[in-house]
Amino acid sequence: MGKQHVAVIGVAGQVGVPLTRGLLSLGHDVTIITRKKQQDTTLADFEQLGAKISFCADMHDTELMTDILQGVDTLVASVPASKSIIEQSEPIWLNAALKAGVKRFVPTEFGCHTQAIEMGDGEVFDNKKRFHDLLMNSGIGWTLFYNGGIFDYFLPN
Repeated sequence: MGKQHVAVIGVAGQVGVPLTRGLLSLGHDVTIITRKKQQDTTLADFEQLGAKISFCADMHDTELMTDILQGVDTLVASVPASKSIIEQSEPIWLNAALKAGVKRFVPTEFGCHTQAIEMGDGEVFDNKKRFHDLLMNSGIGWTLFYNGGIFDYFLPN
């Protein structure tokens, strides 16, 4: 695969940090989408490695997100999979990605094999499955990462 322009939402978390570091180390153009300017050494470190930081105060503003996503090949959501993220935010991000001509959407699906779980087995899984239906019927390319449980979540901290 050649060089891609990848936008990442949620770069400071347990998935976002290694994911963004890996994308940059492979030479991809990376745009980090964040809500506000903050004193975050992670963002500054990624910016020094060549990432572009785009501030989006309202990530539910479809037009603003569409503008930020112009020229992006892939949008990755590496944010915690809460009900509000899956039901409210991701559909807006998907719509913005479609409007901007993004070729691939990677939803916040870093965990167990949601497609193998039956509807009714858990609210979060049901929400993810409903979003997957929307995603898969949207016409955009998509990738779901089923990496199993994130180790740190299962340890006392």
